[in-house]
Amino acid sequence: KKTKMSEEDKGIEKKEEEKLPVWGKLDDPRKPSDLIGHIKRNKTFFSRPCGEVELTEYDNIKCDGAPILQCFPSIGYVSVMAGKQIVKTLQLPLVGIILCDQFQVSCVVQGEQPSHPARVYGNEKLVVFICEMSMKLSPEVIRSVVDCIFDFAHRHRSPMIYTLEGTPKTQTLELPTGEEIQLKLPDGGDEEEEAIPDERLLVIDDSLLTKLTLRDNAEKIASGELKPENVPTPVTSPVKPRRKKVAGKKKEEKEEEKTLDEIEAELFGKSLHYVTTNEELARKLRGMGHIPVVDGIIPGVTGGLLAKAVLTEQEVTAILAPTSTLFPDPASAVPVLKLLHELLQPAIDLSKTYQDLERGMKRKEQKEKEERKERRGKEKKSDTSQRA
Repeated sequence: KKTKMSEEDKGIEKKEEEKLPVWGKLDDPRKPSDLIGHIKRNKTFFSRPCGEVELTEYDNIKCDGAPILQCFPSIGYVSVMAGKQIVKTLQLPLVGIILCDQFQVSCVVQGEQPSHPARVYGNEKLVVFICEMSMKLSPEVIRSVVDCIFDFAHRHRSPMIYTLEGTPKTQTLELPTGEEIQLKLPDGGDEEEEAIPDERLLVIDDSLLTKLTLRDNAEKIASGELKPENVPTPVTSPVKPRRKKVAGKKKEEKEEEKTLDEIEAELFGKSLHYVTTNEELARKLRGMGHIPVVDGIIPGVTGGLLAKAVLTEQEVTAILAPTSTLFPDPASAVPVLKLLHELLQPAIDLSKTYQDLERGMKRKEQKEKEERKERRGKEKKSDTSQRA
């Protein structure tokens, strides 16, 4: 009965989504005339220099005891997208800014209010450090941002700093002809410029975990605990050469053996990775099927937070998600938001954050599908007319 009801509920939910108007689900009761573009000034409560940066907190700040989520630009935009979605959905108030001479001179306008690129949002349940601008920062500035976040966490007694990072993945694109190509940015910027942290600096080496997994599978197969057909990757030497006829002659053709790198990518390439100072959380994440970073190099603010955590009592957890390095990839933010929902509930419910993203992605996919269908229809008509 439960299964049947859940299927019915899903059907009802799908129909409701289909009936939604262009503006979707809008909880804002305001009228267009209520938006007048008036800037409300923030009152400074506290300013504190941290090396190359300065943190300013506003007088509305009330976030003692709240965990921190660090969403500065990283590889791809997965951290920024996740952070913006959380701020928007939870309607977190702006409680501070981070100033630096090296930051881009610009403002971010959100809810009619302009502010600096690096901002702090939060309340008693969660604090989000976020910056949309992909700025080229020196090691001194990155180190100062790390010190600033640690100082904030210490003064506000934050139990955990969650920091988000992207890992580069190959992007599959469909051409108008229907052909699929795979693209991956070879580096994070112009070789002549000092780029923000990119995949040339970030390295995740899952080779040891891959070898242990293959050995464990082989032992389970030998003991009869696991059937060979249930193993997704090879655990023995390559299969024997097979022969097939080609133009009336017999030709020996070897099936290629997968390399360790290929097996590694197949096993763990699409998974969320993590590093944490909290043993209980580490076991929980491992039990959820996420992959620990055993060996690797993590650059930028995330790397700095992890390195400094070893020298302090502050708990830090890094979540690394596969994402496109070519353009914003909303699909990569969904598993991150789902994981944060699991880690932060019941204090915070983030289900709406990833549900909104998923709905938006479905609408986009449907639109692209219809456009491809229409384009192919026009191409067929054109071919038919040319033949005639």
